[in-house]
Amino acid sequence: MKKIILLVVGGLLLFLLLVGLVFGMLSLMEGLAKPKIVPVNSGPVEEDNSILGVLLSEKQSIIDSLQHLNQEQLMARDSLNTDIDSLTSLVQEQRKQVIADSLKMEKLQEDIAQASQQEGEAAGRSTEQIKQMAKTYESMKVSEIKPIFSQLDDETIIALYNNMSSRKRPMVLKALSTDRAAKITKKIIK
Repeated sequence: MKKIILLVVGGLLLFLLLVGLVFGMLSLMEGLAKPKIVPVNSGPVEEDNSILGVLLSEKQSIIDSLQHLNQEQLMARDSLNTDIDSLTSLVQEQRKQVIADSLKMEKLQEDIAQASQQEGEAAGRSTEQIKQMAKTYESMKVSEIKPIFSQLDDETIIALYNNMSSRKRPMVLKALSTDRAAKITKKIIK
């Protein structure tokens, strides 16, 4: 945009310089030419076909052309400024959205980290509780365990089985019906 303005200003300066040069030359030439005497009572003045008249009409057409060009450039500048303003506001809106999304992402990451920590703590407590229960069942007899194990789900029995000493593990299978012991054995092996 600055380049365009500089070109217009440069063009105007060049134009003014040329006009000054032309007028200087015309002044010199006018001094050398014979002055025309126009009678006072004569009719309308005929069109000036002299060099001065031609140069003046050229000058006027150049001025008109430069004014038109200047108006077009001003309109283009205004249009560009409008586009720049709308793009700037769009970028600002996008930036605000990115910042908001970034804050949401940070909050989600914090929530995930906190949930993970809580889950880990719960798993640690759960594992510790399973180990304690396994020790409790190790001290009991098969006849005492059988009614309890009939009420527990397969995953709980497998967790207890995995946390018992290898000498006491057969007791878990003895406390179950043969069908259920076979089913749990398949799950343990997988």
